[in-house]
Amino acid sequence: MAIEIIPRPKVELPVWVIIIFVACAVLILGLGGSYFYFEQGSRKLTRQIEEKEMAIVKTPEEIILEESVLSKERKINAFAGLLSGHNKVANVFAFLESVCHPQVWFSDFNFSSGQNSVTVKGKAASFVVLGQQISILKNEQILKNVTLSDLSMSEEGGITFSIQLTLDPQIYKQ
Repeated sequence: MAIEIIPRPKVELPVWVIIIFVACAVLILGLGGSYFYFEQGSRKLTRQIEEKEMAIVKTPEEIILEESVLSKERKINAFAGLLSGHNKVANVFAFLESVCHPQVWFSDFNFSSGQNSVTVKGKAASFVVLGQQISILKNEQILKNVTLSDLSMSEEGGITFSIQLTLDPQIYKQ
């Protein structure tokens, strides 16, 4: 090793290098501090979210109430299904009223919803009136078939008869 007799002057760093070094050190410390600050905030928010989720767990009273509401909803839906499938039989009476001849009256009514048929017994003033009534019925689109039977003269005058009508199911939807 060589021993130097002449002391060397200290090399001084330029001011701009020191400023850049200090600025970099401040930025690195600020970045590290920000990381730890936001990491702690994130952990705190995660804990709060977990606590809120635990608070959302349903109580036994809420579970019982929810089951009760769902049970009632099922009953309402079942009733709505029954109601939507219900045939409006009253439409048959309204239809017969609208197509009845003024000199014809019906004395007996038998309805079969399974076969969509109606059998009516009645009385007409004359054969002409009965013919007009049959003609009115045959011209109705809602009737599939019109069958006249049990035709006879009554003791008081007039004609007694029986008519079987086969209805189109659309009559219930009107």
